[in-house]
Amino acid sequence: MPDKEPLARWNRVAGVPDYEVVDADLEHACDDALAVWGGSIGWPGRQAEMYRRYYLECPVGRPDLKFLRHVPSGQVVGTLGVGPRRVSWKGRELRAGMLSHFCVVQAHRKIKPPILLIKQTADACRGRYDVLYAMPRTPSAAALGKLFGGAPACCMSRRVKVLRHAKYAARRLPPALAGMAGGLADALARIGSGLRGGTGQLAGHWTDQVDPGMAGLWRTSQTGPLWNAARDEAMLRWRFDRLPSSRRRHLLVEDARGQLQAWFACDSNFFDPEILVVEDFWCEGGPAAIDAPAIRVLCREAAALGFCAVEVRSGAPDTARVWIDEGFVERNRYPVFMAWLNPSVAAGPGDALHLTELDNDG
Repeated sequence: MPDKEPLARWNRVAGVPDYEVVDADLEHACDDALAVWGGSIGWPGRQAEMYRRYYLECPVGRPDLKFLRHVPSGQVVGTLGVGPRRVSWKGRELRAGMLSHFCVVQAHRKIKPPILLIKQTADACRGRYDVLYAMPRTPSAAALGKLFGGAPACCMSRRVKVLRHAKYAARRLPPALAGMAGGLADALARIGSGLRGGTGQLAGHWTDQVDPGMAGLWRTSQTGPLWNAARDEAMLRWRFDRLPSSRRRHLLVEDARGQLQAWFACDSNFFDPEILVVEDFWCEGGPAAIDAPAIRVLCREAAALGFCAVEVRSGAPDTARVWIDEGFVERNRYPVFMAWLNPSVAAGPGDALHLTELDNDG
């Protein structure tokens, strides 16, 4: 393998007294992993299900899970997983590894033990993966994301469009004032939508499970050099139908002939079920071809279901403009780190990346 040096040459952690990194036996490691995670990782009350779906049912291949063990006590005090992903990139298929479920119990969060876990996990991935990536969502996790040798490749942005301003405003304003302000804002939004245009001949309908046409649309799209993860039927069903969720539903957008033109994989926001979250999307011509009429269908159908807002999470700069033009406002962002184990295929500045919640660990 090329470049066999440690991923981060400035920190060559060979060992840490009283700690070791070991391979977890995935068939029997659930209890130890859940003991480390506590309430910080996974769906409340559904962590065992999440573990089983993620580590034992992945359609791409068996993930890896490393344990950080405190030798004197024999206890597992840290976890770090690597989930395999198939990625198309510049005309070839890459072996990508998604770093997931990084957690060290509070009493062992000294700087060197977590670094040992990250370094040994990353170095053990040589030969199996071309690239590792991490999508930390908190500032502390983002700081640790740098430790495995990766550099920010792009940022995931969370953009929101309010559909029902009165319901949205009621969180911060008295009911009467929220109703007045919301009614005015809704009227202005309708005027703005009318000026921007309609949905053409497009129509949308919801399905509770992944439709085979979603994978078909991805398969027939020409994406050129764009980084994009595989969206075959097995992957879509695993990521969006089997991994735990709040309330997933998928919107199929069709033309007047009934031909699928775009789709949106959605879930209800975990913290606020009145917000619809777009976790992934695709359209004829690839994600960069997503257009305003399809997004308007999404917003119309979301409003018809009673959602007060639509949220999209994406690290795809090429598609950001159309969402912004349709009234989506960025609320926050977080970095995506990549560490290339195979330098011959490494991304460079300005390379096109399409990342969504499909690429995350669920």
